[in-house]
Amino acid sequence: MKKIALLHTAQVNNDLFRQMIIDGSVDGTHVVRDDLLSRAVAAGVFTPELNLETQDVLRGLAEGADVVLLTCSTLGPAADALGAPNILRVDRALAECAVKGGGSVAVVVAVETTVTPTKALFDEEAAKTGAQIEMVMAENAWPLFQAGDMDGYITSVAKCAANTKADVIALAQASMAPAAKLLPGRKVLSSPEAGLAAALALLA
Repeated sequence: MKKIALLHTAQVNNDLFRQMIIDGSVDGTHVVRDDLLSRAVAAGVFTPELNLETQDVLRGLAEGADVVLLTCSTLGPAADALGAPNILRVDRALAECAVKGGGSVAVVVAVETTVTPTKALFDEEAAKTGAQIEMVMAENAWPLFQAGDMDGYITSVAKCAANTKADVIALAQASMAPAAKLLPGRKVLSSPEAGLAAALALLA
C-alpha cells in the first residue's frame, strides 16, 4: 500500500485532510505540529531556524512515506528548500491550478506570516502564464480562527473573498477550504483539493 505523510500545523487541517483521503489504496499518516506555526506567528515571520526545523521534520516523515505533503502555507518554503520531488507543499499545486488560464487571480490569506511566502510562490507560477496576482488579506478572520470560532472564520474569509472581481479566487490557507461553499457562482480553488490531487497523482 502506498503511504502518504501529511504535516499539519492545525488540528482543523488534520481533520479536513482525513475526511478527504478515502482512497483505500493509500495509507495516510497525519502529524500535527501547531507549535511551528504558533512560533512563526509569534516571531512575525518564518525564521531561518524554524525553516531548518521544519525541514528536519519533513525529512523524518519522508523516511516512512512515499510522498510527504506539507499543508501549511507559512511553512511552505521549507519544502522548496529540500528540493525533493516527493515532498510537496499544498499551495504550490494550488498556485499552478489558479494561474493556469492566465487572467486575474485573487489570493486570499488570513495570517501575516503567510503573505510573503505565498506571494513569492504565486508570482513565480504566474510568471509562466501571464496571470495577474492580487493578494487579499482577510483582515478580521485570523483572531476568529485562534479563538476556535471556525464558522465565524470561514464566514469572514468568504465575505472578504467575495469583494474581489478577479477571475479566480485562490484560498491560500488550507483551513479556508470550506469558504468555497459560501461563494456560489465564483471560480474558487482551495489548497487541500489541489495539493492532495498532486500527491495522489505522484503516488500513481
